[in-house]
Amino acid sequence: YSDDAGFAPGSQYQERSATQPSLQYVYIGGEAASETIPFNQLDLAEVSGYTRDITGNDTAFSETKTIFYRDDNQNGTDDSIVLPAGNYHAVVLGGASFYDVIPTTGYIGGSAVPQSNYIPFCVEDTGITVEIDEPQFTVNLIGDTYADGDWVAIYRRGETPGSNGCTSLLWWYINNDTKHITWPEDSQIANESVWTVLPGSGASNGVTGYNGNTEPNRADSYFLAENGTLKPGNYSAAVLDENYNVKQGYSVFDFTISPSENSSVQPSNVSYQLENSYPGWADGTITVTASDSSYISGFSLFWGTGTGPLPGYSDAFGMALKTAEGTYVYEVPEGLVIPQGATHLWVYNNDNAEKCAAIAIPAHDAMPSVSNPLYTFSVLSDIHVAADKTIQCANLSSALSYIKNNTQSSAVITVGDNVDNGTESAWSVFNTIRNQYISSSLPMYCAIGNHEWKDANGVSSSTEALDSEYTARFKNNAVAGASGAAAPDHVYYSFQMNGCKFILLGSEGQSSLPSGAAREHAYLSQTQISWFQNEVNAAKAADPDQPIFVFLHQPLKNTVSGSLEASNPVIQDWWGVSGDTAEAQLRSVIESNTNVLLFTGHTHWEFHSRSPILLDGDKASGYINTASVGYLWNDNNLDEYSVDGSQGYIVELHDGFIYLRGRDFAKNTWNQGTQYLLPIRTAVSGGAD
Repeated sequence: YSDDAGFAPGSQYQERSATQPSLQYVYIGGEAASETIPFNQLDLAEVSGYTRDITGNDTAFSETKTIFYRDDNQNGTDDSIVLPAGNYHAVVLGGASFYDVIPTTGYIGGSAVPQSNYIPFCVEDTGITVEIDEPQFTVNLIGDTYADGDWVAIYRRGETPGSNGCTSLLWWYINNDTKHITWPEDSQIANESVWTVLPGSGASNGVTGYNGNTEPNRADSYFLAENGTLKPGNYSAAVLDENYNVKQGYSVFDFTISPSENSSVQPSNVSYQLENSYPGWADGTITVTASDSSYISGFSLFWGTGTGPLPGYSDAFGMALKTAEGTYVYEVPEGLVIPQGATHLWVYNNDNAEKCAAIAIPAHDAMPSVSNPLYTFSVLSDIHVAADKTIQCANLSSALSYIKNNTQSSAVITVGDNVDNGTESAWSVFNTIRNQYISSSLPMYCAIGNHEWKDANGVSSSTEALDSEYTARFKNNAVAGASGAAAPDHVYYSFQMNGCKFILLGSEGQSSLPSGAAREHAYLSQTQISWFQNEVNAAKAADPDQPIFVFLHQPLKNTVSGSLEASNPVIQDWWGVSGDTAEAQLRSVIESNTNVLLFTGHTHWEFHSRSPILLDGDKASGYINTASVGYLWNDNNLDEYSVDGSQGYIVELHDGFIYLRGRDFAKNTWNQGTQYLLPIRTAVSGGAD
């Protein structure tokens, strides 16, 4: 019992049971009799005689336990069984009322001797806290209950220690000298045990394998600045034992390093080696020299005029990052265009936009005219409509309104997660919105995602019966506005538009996923893979140079933003085609042909991210991340509303090239980093048509 909750020792236990029941109890009679009561095992329901989930008579327990137990492991339950600091007593009760105080019995010289009927005890305060004095932070340990082998670890928030390739960014063993560490000021104090060394130090204990990075002393460059401080982001500090378990009494402590707003670093020199490999292309190397060596997260790059960034566009098209030589460099990818009207390159300190510079864009061949496309279509993904998703509903309405009233789109294609769950209710809300904009002149074709397989509580289908129910519901809602079009026979289907083939792929049922596979992954049968291959072969036989547009909700591993497992296996893990064989077959079809573009969703990663598009310039085939209409994500998200915006693509087909235009429907702007011009390649020569 707690002695800090208004009840003094000796109070009538039956009276207090209704308002403040025992925090733990265990039956000690009969077959379950035990001389030792291990407090932290009382949670084990399978152990006869041990219980703490009091029901029936003790109706207030569920409320009481939330006060006296805490979720040290941050797994959503209080299974860590840790009492907070305070005063308590243990007592033996029983008798006819179950609440009579029963004297215990001890033994002295073999003779039974009555003992005290309760024992008071105190739980000392323990814990871990982090104080921020940016860019430094101090980790404080409270209490002395650590053991040999216990250690402090700093992780990216949301990572599970010791699992899925997850490794700490910083760590040190706990001793009297390391109970209060200010990082990186005190890095030498923890030097003998610290796991991470300052990048570039050349120390022998520098880790070289984190997140797949094999460059020496660059293991943590994604999170650590060259001066050892953590880059802006969300992190967690924990005390772990040698088995990676969170130490009882030391709750995980979350903290945030915010971007600096006082940086004085100027872009003192800017050069742009423009290759301009195709008319309008911006490919080349941008190099920025900083005015001093103080840490900044990088230089943001914008297209603009002589007076500032180009109107009507938002977000930088790239970020120049610091190299080993000390300069900041951005390799502009092939395909990215210099927008019409842009005359200057603007460079901003990413941590202080007042520190900026501009240079004239070198002479180059301008992009072809895009005033008269042959036809246009729009691509949306991850809309997540449901009755309780008011923001997502508004975002879908805004996107469709823009497409209908401001583009010449012949169709809207979605890339899955049209609804937040696969219930009839969610689909009804979706149809109510789209029916205001979709018509025979602007039909909609939907691919299936992973949320179409979920119930209203977010639980994915696990049986063939549920798979059949969700499949039928999706097929009934997959196509809208297309004259004479019937519901597709499968979750995968194709259609022809303006002489081009459009192929929509998708998971055929979550219950078919193999044991151990993530329920968010896509199951594509060999029947679907063969059908896809045949669809591509038939289209190529009819016209080998005509583009083929493919849509699949889950991206292939290490292709586009959010799927870059090789760079960050914990955060960038939103790839998801189940089975290496199926993924390899899909990849082979796309990469062995010219002019095949796969649009994927699922990750929600905003356009202003690493690798929004991955292209084979010679074949004009590749992979395109379609971001999200519902809500955006990036490497530092805490929740689904951390990043402002609602994004999708307007795709124009011109004579000889495709013009991809990333659009933010919420900001009503084009995105600078996703304006791509893709020449249509010939199947024979690989050259521009």
